[in-house]
Amino acid sequence: MKRLSAHYLFDGINLIKFGVLEIDDDGTILSVSKAADNLKEISGLSFYNGILMPGMINMHCHLELSDLHKAIPENTGLSGFIAMVNNLKSINKAETKLKSIEKADNTMYVSGIGSVADVCNSDISLNTKLKSNIYYHNFIECIGIRKSDIFKKLTDCKLLLDKFNNAGLSTSLTPHAIYSLHPELFKTILDVNNNIFSLHFFESNQERELYNGVENSLLSFLNNIDYDYKIPDIGLSLSDLKNSMKNANMVLVHNVDLQEDICYSMYSSENVFPCLCPNSNIFISDKIPDIDNLMKLSNNIVVGTDSLASNHNLSLIAELYSISKFYPDIPIVELLKWVSSNGAKALGLQQKFGNFTIGTKPGVVLLSNIDLKKLSITPKTYSRRII
Repeated sequence: MKRLSAHYLFDGINLIKFGVLEIDDDGTILSVSKAADNLKEISGLSFYNGILMPGMINMHCHLELSDLHKAIPENTGLSGFIAMVNNLKSINKAETKLKSIEKADNTMYVSGIGSVADVCNSDISLNTKLKSNIYYHNFIECIGIRKSDIFKKLTDCKLLLDKFNNAGLSTSLTPHAIYSLHPELFKTILDVNNNIFSLHFFESNQERELYNGVENSLLSFLNNIDYDYKIPDIGLSLSDLKNSMKNANMVLVHNVDLQEDICYSMYSSENVFPCLCPNSNIFISDKIPDIDNLMKLSNNIVVGTDSLASNHNLSLIAELYSISKFYPDIPIVELLKWVSSNGAKALGLQQKFGNFTIGTKPGVVLLSNIDLKKLSITPKTYSRRII
């Protein structure tokens, strides 16, 4: 058994000053308590400078794009970024891709990430995940704007879904975005009996403009794929989403440029989880969501890193630091909840991850170089796995 303490213990909900954590040798939480009158009197206690917290949950990642690190310039805009990913995703050999995936997986684990919601368009990450210490939920992502391709797209995605399921990995079918699927394909996927969906949602002003009929570079990109492309009716698409939310959790990723009149009503649902990926948003379009407004609408905010194609690293602490730079009044306890217990709730894993509850095995992470007086994340703050 191990006894751990730090300046603060974050249990997934609250900060406990000089809290004490008792953990079995297999990583199971035995107890969480306030500090005794004298920590020095506790037998076998290991004390750490900083904050101890449960293993973190990365709620949006594209692990299979890890080989594109530093391959795409910043500020391309959404359509430019998508075009470059499509052009570059086959440029590297499988061996290079696999090494990049394995390195990214290990880096996340060492930094304290214990669970990842990962978007998959192929099976290249499967073997890495089978060996990984990270728990992955795999979103098999469907994309297809041509009506003639609906059957093939569904067939291919279901084959990939079966591969991950048969390997014993947590998996679900999910749409990429409203604009990137034919409306019939979009609705068909949402009608699948899923516990959870993930959707790229209002990632930039280009997406918002598209739904309002503006002829921009995103529309041109889509017209190059299908000259008969028709902009989806956003009202009908949101209606389909709301129907799906009755039975499944919905992770809405990015939320950079929302349309107030038609979107905000969605966020009051307990099944909706707005996912922030600020460093990816800055990388692609130099803009981040209105987080103050999202906080008024939802208690379910979660955080993701997106991919190394659109980020400098896969650090959730770097994401939280970026958020705190733009929104310095958000309490650290709220930020830490977004990368722990909220993520566990989204994935339905509260009994396993995201909190220090007796009987759980979430892992233990140390946050170092915290400003302990202001209780804030600094540019030098970093995380590392203790257990």
